[in-house]
Amino acid sequence: MLLAQQANRFAEILGEARAPLSLAAEIMAGLLPSILIFTIPMAVLIGTATGFSRMGSDSEMIALRAAGVGMWRIAAPMLLFGVVTAASTLWVGMELAPLAARDLRRAASSAALYKLESPVDPRTFNTEMSGKVIYVRDGDKERGQWGRVFIHWQEKNGAVRLVTARTGRIDASGERAELVLSDAVVTTLPSALSFAGISTHTDKGAQITTERSAQLRVRDDRLNAQRGALMRRLRERELGLDEMGWRELRQRASVAPDDKTRRAASTTLHKRLALCSAPLIFAMLGTGIGLRTRRGGRGLGVLLSLGIMIIYYLVALAGEQMARTGILPATLGAWLPTGLSAVFGGMLLISETGRIYGLLRRSKSNASKGERLVLQKRKTFYTSFPGLFDRNVTGTLARNFGVAFIVLVAIFLIFTLFELLRFISANGASATTVALYLLYLLPFVSVALAPMSMLVAVLVSYAVMSRRNEAVAWWASGQSVYRLALPGIVFALWIGVGMWFMQEYLLPTANLRQNALRAQIQGRIARTVTSTGRQWLATSDGRQLYAYEYNEADETLNHPIVYEFDEEGVHLRRMVWGQHGIWTTPDTIQLSDAVILEIREGKGDRFGTSAHATLPISESLEAFKPTLKSAAEMDTKQLSEHITTLKRRGGAHPLVSALSVSLERKRADPFTPIVMALIGIPLALAFGRRSALVALCAAIGIGLAFWGVVSGAQQLGDYALLPPPLAAWSPLVVFACAGIYLLFRART
Repeated sequence: MLLAQQANRFAEILGEARAPLSLAAEIMAGLLPSILIFTIPMAVLIGTATGFSRMGSDSEMIALRAAGVGMWRIAAPMLLFGVVTAASTLWVGMELAPLAARDLRRAASSAALYKLESPVDPRTFNTEMSGKVIYVRDGDKERGQWGRVFIHWQEKNGAVRLVTARTGRIDASGERAELVLSDAVVTTLPSALSFAGISTHTDKGAQITTERSAQLRVRDDRLNAQRGALMRRLRERELGLDEMGWRELRQRASVAPDDKTRRAASTTLHKRLALCSAPLIFAMLGTGIGLRTRRGGRGLGVLLSLGIMIIYYLVALAGEQMARTGILPATLGAWLPTGLSAVFGGMLLISETGRIYGLLRRSKSNASKGERLVLQKRKTFYTSFPGLFDRNVTGTLARNFGVAFIVLVAIFLIFTLFELLRFISANGASATTVALYLLYLLPFVSVALAPMSMLVAVLVSYAVMSRRNEAVAWWASGQSVYRLALPGIVFALWIGVGMWFMQEYLLPTANLRQNALRAQIQGRIARTVTSTGRQWLATSDGRQLYAYEYNEADETLNHPIVYEFDEEGVHLRRMVWGQHGIWTTPDTIQLSDAVILEIREGKGDRFGTSAHATLPISESLEAFKPTLKSAAEMDTKQLSEHITTLKRRGGAHPLVSALSVSLERKRADPFTPIVMALIGIPLALAFGRRSALVALCAAIGIGLAFWGVVSGAQQLGDYALLPPPLAAWSPLVVFACAGIYLLFRART
């Protein structure tokens, strides 16, 4: 889960750059060491607390104490294990993590540089080069080759150059980059004709020049500046705090020129040392918790560990923030949660030293409370749905789902805060802004974590039933495993309905708001498509381009320009512009006060005017309307219409594959909880006879496997290697079939 959360930082870079899979794998590998610093202490705490809790609930601790084994002798192996894991974490934190952070930044810069090598996707408009709108009809982005290129080039003096070329590429060398065009034609319009909403009352004799060139080289200052900045960053960049090891951090903390930098370096150093020593502290704390747990077994140990872990990281977040702002010394702020954990764990161990156990517990009755309930109310349980048994199972599922959901959401939000902490401090974001961001982030997190929470709830709930022999009593009463699974599947169905409702009615608005708040926290500024706010559209056959402003009030076009190309779709043949564009029929548009410019190579250009020019058009009115571009900010209907519009605009638009997969994912995701229930119930009945913890471990393994398969299929769909329906639905179908098979094979 942490890997997925951290990978979101680079998803936009990798998605825009269309970076190769090897670079994506390098970034994912670079994220692992920083995640291990957090997960190793978590694992030690949960493992220690659950292990000793189980020993206590199984009366093993009573036997050891009765044999004269002291508390410190019992705790010694775990404390030794804490020392070993703390040493390992120290090596990861001080040596491996800084190296991985350097490689990670280098890989991110390489991804950005990869994008600059070929910044334009075929069938898309690009406005990133200063004063230029570029449209490429064909090409191979992987090799950086473009085909049938159109450039609208706005000069500083107001003149416009319309450049068309048969092929093009970016020729990069060092910090310099040039756009090389072959078989290029440059049509220069004077300033009187250059504005997109050009006046029709212009002199027909205005000079227009058309030049042909076998090869044309175009330099762009912004492209060079971006490439130069990236190259200098790769060559001369200063190490960030997360990229520094022990020696570099100590040196920065002592010789930095300003107090703020010294405090930040000192806080980072002590924070990393505190996290690296946390396994030893958590081993002591988990031992104290586990030794005092008499009932509840591993489940109680897991619950207590998760609660303590959340409190630990909340205190760590508060301490780091106070250290960065100077409220607390850097040492105290960084070591605050670890110190409190050490004091609390030491107190638990000391208080346990002189404790004497009472008599051994009597052996448990073979028939548990739940089993007797099933036998006594057997008729009521299965004669109707929902019966008493169904309500009992549903209540257990709801409680376990709530606990798992709250814990997972809390962990996700805490680490999101850790990620944004440097932006909060640097940009002075208010607590209200951060709180609102987390509030609007909740719908996204809820939809993302509900399936995993459902899997945990099903596995734990049914494992406990199997452990207590409630399932055996149910089968002994003549009921099938399918009837036993029914309340779990119905509960999963309701969770799926909730996911669908949230996805359709809450997520689009919430994601718009949380993206804006995140940009505000990070200090980013939103950018428009073009400096004038004009829209650009290409027909599906690539024979026409439209530049216009859309009027929402009366659904007309303001100052439209139509660029028509020759039979090959390479060079301009005619331009038509007017004051307004109105649809007279579904397939014709009328331009008022129109000016027509025919470009006739070698024969001289020819002007013409018309009060009303009617042009055939292959696109509907819907295709001209401004549309959203992020799948997360649209519901199913809006996304479907957006995909249709993109297909009309650009034929095989490169975004269509990814958006089509996102559309199918929106349709498939609400069924994910049902698939998790189908997988979890038979595994819980099988593993639950051993222990609930085995079922919980199975939930983690299944969740990771499912997430990996879903992510892999989505990547294949994004790259058009799988059809969108297959990419979105195949993981669910495969896991659902596996769950149904296991349910059929379940022993009763």
